[in-house]
Amino acid sequence: MRKPFKAIGALFLIFFSAVLLAAQSPAPATLVIAGRLLDPRTGNVLSPAAVLIEDGKISRSVRPRE
Repeated sequence: MRKPFKAIGALFLIFFSAVLLAAQSPAPATLVIAGRLLDPRTGNVLSPAAVLIEDGKISRSVRPRE
């Protein structure tokens, strides 16, 4: 008698977990390309420059290849 309930419970748990995982999407990454960018740590101006934003935070700033 318990086996059908265990099977139904397991299927429900698997379905619920799959729905939660599908609802979560990775945060988008944004690349901002600028003509000039001030590096506040060094005080240097980078020209041209690009900033990569991941998960709402600046992950790195780079000089794009020409």
